[in-house]
Amino acid sequence: MNDWNIHKLMSGLASEHSVFHSEADFQHALAWHIHTLDPGCRVRLEARFGIIAETRIGKNSFVDLWLPDSRIAVELKFAKDNFETNYEGEKYELRKGAWDVTAYGFVRDIKRLEKLRNDGEIDTGFAILLSNEPNIWTPPKRNRPAIFDAFRLHENQPPLAGQRNVAESASAKIKKSHSPITLRGSYPISWRTYYNHEGKGRGLFCYLAVEVGA
Repeated sequence: MNDWNIHKLMSGLASEHSVFHSEADFQHALAWHIHTLDPGCRVRLEARFGIIAETRIGKNSFVDLWLPDSRIAVELKFAKDNFETNYEGEKYELRKGAWDVTAYGFVRDIKRLEKLRNDGEIDTGFAILLSNEPNIWTPPKRNRPAIFDAFRLHENQPPLAGQRNVAESASAKIKKSHSPITLRGSYPISWRTYYNHEGKGRGLFCYLAVEVGA
């Protein structure tokens, strides 16, 4: 795929598949959309790469989507809030998840893509976070400390950069499972509308896309 524009890609996906049951559903839909745009483009799901010691998911690193011809890796996250709708004859029932933990995972994805690029395994990486949870893109209404404050992703905040840590008040268990993350690059936070659905609950879906290696 030579004409790689992440926002054009997401806009096209929204016109074909505007809501998902899960992150895996999102992953498969995006892979298929890329294939329909360019049938000759090879797209691998859960492609395995080398050892990344910083991750806590095991010694081997897997990326959600890998385009070997373009050497592009894509990591996906899907943060859900409560929402129910019927779309093209199919019922969707999304249940609220831990959006702050997903935000941490998104920053970790960026770090993993940086490491893969630094190791020469990829040329470009994209971390994409899709969500209908407004808390993830809007600033908190109260100035009350939270465990994952350093991993907030709200609109117009300073770019993601440098070292990020969970709060000192976090339990030893949380600190162990959510280790500090240090980013090499600087990444502006700019959310875009994905699709606004009718239904019960949070129907506005937005996405954040970060490019590693721009």
